[in-house]
Amino acid sequence: MAVLPAMGDGLPLGSWRWFTPWGDALLVLPLVVCAAALLAWHHRDARRPALRWLLIVAMACAVTAASKIAFYGWGTGVPAWDLTCFSGHAVVAMVSWPVLGALLAPRRWPGARQAMCLGGIVLALLTGYSRVHVGGHSLAEVIAGAGLGGLGAWLALRALRSHTLDLARRVVLVPLALVLVAVTAAPPVRIPTESLLARIGTLLSDAPTPVSRKSWRQAHGYGDMGAEKE
Repeated sequence: MAVLPAMGDGLPLGSWRWFTPWGDALLVLPLVVCAAALLAWHHRDARRPALRWLLIVAMACAVTAASKIAFYGWGTGVPAWDLTCFSGHAVVAMVSWPVLGALLAPRRWPGARQAMCLGGIVLALLTGYSRVHVGGHSLAEVIAGAGLGGLGAWLALRALRSHTLDLARRVVLVPLALVLVAVTAAPPVRIPTESLLARIGTLLSDAPTPVSRKSWRQAHGYGDMGAEKE
C-alpha cells in the first residue's frame, strides 16, 4: 500500500484533480446508457446483455448510495481501516470505463479489446486514487469502491463478450462525450448527491444532523483529510 502514496507525491494537486471527473456520474452514466442503447438498437441479440450491464451499473450505484446513507445516518464503518463507505467515483469509473473501452474496440483487431479494456481499468484506478490525493476518500474506501466496480465490470464484460459497437455507433458517442466533459468541467454544475444522501440518512435514523466525516475520523484517531468525501 505504501507505493500508492508515493505515486501521489510526484504530482501536484491540480494534476490529480484532472482525473476526478472521469468518475463523475454526470459524465459517465449518460455515456453508459447511450452505449448500451446503441448496442441494443444495432444488435437484437445484444439487448439482453446491454440491459444486464445497465442493471449491474444501477445495482453498484445503489449499494454505494446505501453505504453512504448508512454512514450519514448511523455512523457505520470499519474504524480499523478508515472505511465508511464505497467511493462513488471509484465505483462508477471501474464499472464503466473498462466495459466502454471493450465495446469501443474495433472488431477486426483481436488484441484491441483487451488493450482498451486495460486502458479503462488504468483510468478507473487513477480516478479512484485521485480521490485519496484530493482528500475526498481514504485509501480503503477507494479500494472498496474499485473492488465493487470491478466485480460489476467483470460480470458485464462476460455478458457482452461477443458484442462491440461498430464505427457509426462509436462516432455517435464522441459529441456526447465532449458535451458532457464541458458540462462537468463547469464549476457551477453540481448535483448535490451527498447532501441528498445525508438528508435521507438523517430521516431514516431520526438523527438531528448527519454524521460528519471529519468528526468520525477524529473520534477514531485519524487526522483531517482536508475535504469531505463525495
